[in-house]
Amino acid sequence: MLSLTWNAPREAFNDSNQKLFEGRSVDDAFIHNTANYKFCGVEILPTFSFFDVMKNPQINNDIESLKQQLSQIFD
Repeated sequence: MLSLTWNAPREAFNDSNQKLFEGRSVDDAFIHNTANYKFCGVEILPTFSFFDVMKNPQINNDIESLKQQLSQIFD
């Protein structure tokens, strides 16, 4: 499972009007990592991202979201 911290807002991804990622998802941006893991036989778990951590941090909400995702995966 990739746990990623972004200074970019969530809206910077999956939107073809955005210039930097040009509609790519978080998973698209890290395909080079997950492709290597898959090649080695690692099970790929859903990615978790913290967004906009400098301008608009939502630490408590993000921690709760991470806990919820982990409980869905491991419970």
